[in-house]
Amino acid sequence: MWPGLGFFLSAVLGILSFPPVGGWPLAYIALVPFLSASVSLSPGRAFRWAYLAGFVFYTGTLYWIGLNSGAPPALTWASAVVVIAILATVWGITAWAVSHAYRRAGLRWAAGLFVILYVFFEVFWGTGELGFPWIIWALSQTTFLPAIQTADLADVYGISVWVLSLNALLFLLWKRALPRRAGWIIAVVFVVPLLYGAVRLR
Repeated sequence: MWPGLGFFLSAVLGILSFPPVGGWPLAYIALVPFLSASVSLSPGRAFRWAYLAGFVFYTGTLYWIGLNSGAPPALTWASAVVVIAILATVWGITAWAVSHAYRRAGLRWAAGLFVILYVFFEVFWGTGELGFPWIIWALSQTTFLPAIQTADLADVYGISVWVLSLNALLFLLWKRALPRRAGWIIAVVFVVPLLYGAVRLR
């Protein structure tokens, strides 16, 4: 099978998860193929394929930068390409790190590092004078009101942690790296924030 297929499948599912499509349920599984591809390739190959797929993902979600009518088209599209090329490193570096972690410590450590590192990049790129707080995974849930209510407890990045953790847990369950009863744990991780959100909405 094409070695980059998992990364590009995640890119497509990710694009569909975010507005304007807004297929928020896809966000919970969108990065499972990303993780599968990362652990199946060497760190170097994982970086290269993930970077290319990340370029596709950010192009599909940040195309609107090039449509900015307040500046000349050449400038807006050039700025879009630069931003997308920079942000694609998030996918490349994360895949590289996950591949390394899998080879040295196993699937569970790789999945845990995936969540921590990806959220680190979201916070890093989302703050400061040059911050660009768009296309963080929390934003995939903006049309699902119960999910985003937890932001008053854990900030918007807490929602990203929740979405990314669901991906990591489902990946581990699929790879049989968790006991069968872990399915109940995943169900609790998914349901409890939604119950809180339902109460808050009332």
